Amino acid sequence: YNYAWLAVTMDPADLRDPRAALPYAKRAAELRGDALSLHVLAQAYAGTGDYVHAEETEVKAVAWYAPVKPGDPVPVQQKMMENFLKEIRAELKKRAAK
Repeated sequence: YNYAWLAVTMDPADLRDPRAALPYAKRAAELRGDALSLHVLAQAYAGTGDYVHAEETEVKAVAWYAPVKPGDPVPVQQKMMENFLKEIRAELKKRAAK
């Protein structure tokens, strides 16, 4: 998990290597199966251009969180994942329009 996370989030961005991280992210998601490992896997998929799998995986990550009641704050990690899901969907829409 840690290697995969670093490989998809490292700054500066030119040090990122989502293709190398993908097998580690898959294994972490298999072993841990939690929201964060799924999120990292979605980032690795997106980084390799596989936005279909990125969307499927990020949906699973977001599903780990209970719905937020109106007026209640959204947990930071949940908000981060929801925002990433929006980015993935925007990229899918952009690619479909081509």
